[in-house]
Amino acid sequence: MRHDEFLFLGKEYPCKSNREADYGKIFDDFFASDGYGVSEPYLVDSCKKPCVDVLVFHRKAPGDCYVHIGKIVEGISRPPEGYAMAKYPACEFLIVTNEWLPTEREASDTVHKSVKAAQIPDGYLRDDGPDGRYILIEKMFEDPEKGHRWEHWIPIKKAS
Repeated sequence: MRHDEFLFLGKEYPCKSNREADYGKIFDDFFASDGYGVSEPYLVDSCKKPCVDVLVFHRKAPGDCYVHIGKIVEGISRPPEGYAMAKYPACEFLIVTNEWLPTEREASDTVHKSVKAAQIPDGYLRDDGPDGRYILIEKMFEDPEKGHRWEHWIPIKKAS
């Protein structure tokens, strides 16, 4: 799936990799600062309920890693103090997801296993190497009636 350029508002945290981030500390800080509250007035329709969390793992320079937690927004020109806003470029992604499951843990475990087994479409390559802008986008959904569902968006590009 192609995702057009988008504006993202949230908080940004440096990390060693998307697998080695201190998520407890990151989410404690994010929620203590009302991380999603600041983006509510600017949300685009696709990022309103039931989409709960969006994490964009990206690089600013080759080899570094940041997790940017927040929401896709529009109609804002400057982030509030203490927040980060970035315009992310259009990209093609392989989206790996799971069915709605009763708990967040089941959804997380299921999608992580699926990502490991994901097949890149013919004619494409993964584009999450040390020189790529995107590492991964995670979207976590929660619905009181359906349960939990995760999406992992793996950046891909056409093979030369």
